[in-house]
Amino acid sequence: MTESAGRSYTVDKMVEQNGHEENDALPTTESQPSVREEQMLDAEDFQAYMEATDQKQQRGQLITGVVVHVGSDGVSVDIGSKKEAFIPSHELTPDDEVNLGDQVEAILLKPETDETPAILSKRRADYEKTWRMIEEAHANRKTVEVLVKDKVKGGLIVDIGLEGFIPASHVAGSQRDLERMVGRTIPVRVIEVDKKKNKIICSHRTAIEEDRAQKRAETLASLEENKIVEGIVRRITDFGAFIDLGGVDGLLHVREMSWTRVNHPSDVVKKGQKVQVVVLEMDTSDPNNPRISLGMKQLQPDPWKKATKKLRVNQIVHGKVTRTAPAGAFVLLDEGIEGIVPLHELSDQRVSRAEDVVQVGEEVDVRVIAIKSSQRRLTLSLKQVQQERERERERNEYRSYAASQKSDNVTIGDVLGDALVSQLSQSAQDSEGAKAASEG
Repeated sequence: MTESAGRSYTVDKMVEQNGHEENDALPTTESQPSVREEQMLDAEDFQAYMEATDQKQQRGQLITGVVVHVGSDGVSVDIGSKKEAFIPSHELTPDDEVNLGDQVEAILLKPETDETPAILSKRRADYEKTWRMIEEAHANRKTVEVLVKDKVKGGLIVDIGLEGFIPASHVAGSQRDLERMVGRTIPVRVIEVDKKKNKIICSHRTAIEEDRAQKRAETLASLEENKIVEGIVRRITDFGAFIDLGGVDGLLHVREMSWTRVNHPSDVVKKGQKVQVVVLEMDTSDPNNPRISLGMKQLQPDPWKKATKKLRVNQIVHGKVTRTAPAGAFVLLDEGIEGIVPLHELSDQRVSRAEDVVQVGEEVDVRVIAIKSSQRRLTLSLKQVQQERERERERNEYRSYAASQKSDNVTIGDVLGDALVSQLSQSAQDSEGAKAASEG
């Protein structure tokens, strides 16, 4: 019911209630439009609305519609207008896969007329959306992933939806590796844009540095002493290895790699290897240069605890010579701990160099002569084992000789007796010869 009809209904009721009519002063139902007239007015309003809608269509406007037909020459799109809009095939990108019912965004190239439908371009809409994304990434300092398409003089060409450029000075790592980056997807920051000149400058180095700084802050916040963490071996030196814990490096010193001596860190870890370590100490007083000490041997059983329960002084044990030094030779026992054989315990003869007696890699038997668990020091003797074995050899030789003499029924007394008789006989002869010479 329209407002005028409602008003007429109210007045008629008032007239009935008062028992008289005021035809001259108040409107009646006869002055209101009929139903047919109302329908005509509604149609006119709709027509006016559609015309107003059509008038709102302007070139360059971004319009959203639904695909209602797909043909070889293009696609038809319902945009809520009198006619279905049309996107020619050349206004689609080669990668577009448009299907019935898909919702698409397109730029209005030509508004609808009485004779022709509106002409749209999805390709240009995609172009505008890509530029909008790039400008937002630039404004918000957002990291985006790009595909490296080619290496050119002075840098790299990348696909960021549009063609962008990374100067060589903004590539993280050695510039000699530019060729290897072609075909890879890498993170970048958009550092300069100019839509009019179609210019997009990106920085790989900035993205890596800022991402690393963020990871560094997160990693430092999560680290604590005695915590077991995982990292990647980034660099190996003579004194240890630097482990990347996620944006921040820690030092795994060579003495913390194993309970036994390590000749070189590369004997234990390799560059790029994933390892588990424990945080021993942290100094984060300087957030830009935190110092983190790591350990690896702490995650392994301590062989000293087991060995000291098994080893006893005077016990003979087996081991391998691991190195020599001016003080003597170091021997790694089968129990997993290392002891030293001092120079004076290498041989019963005077020794000036350990290399004159033993060689690295040589397997030897040694005697335990001192255990100092608190100092994790074990003193060994090679000389005492050799002396004992020499005495044992002599004892065995004597036993063999004695056994052979008994088998021939000849005693030492027999041997000495014959020698004594022979000597007495010779003496008697000499005495008689001397007497005869004096008498003559």
